[in-house]
Amino acid sequence: GVSHTATGESEARFIEFAPEAVILAPRDLTGVSARNHLTAKVLRTVDVAGAVFVEMDAGQRLWGVVTPEAARELNLTAGAEVFCLIKTQSLRLAE
Repeated sequence: GVSHTATGESEARFIEFAPEAVILAPRDLTGVSARNHLTAKVLRTVDVAGAVFVEMDAGQRLWGVVTPEAARELNLTAGAEVFCLIKTQSLRLAE
């Protein structure tokens, strides 16, 4: 995002969140408490110690992490569309 300084100049701000904070779904969901919904395309998956990290493009690169079972059920393969839900409480202003 962009914020403005006291002098009115624009200053870039970045938000960060942990991969564990990203909920992945095959379609957009309504009636959930997560307020940040992003449509993304899966770029790749990386298996690490019993977890599957999912690299996605939602206009910016972001990562999520799921179990191997969830990766199979959601068909998380390169090129697949996925919806990312992120609770506002998980967002932090990057230093």
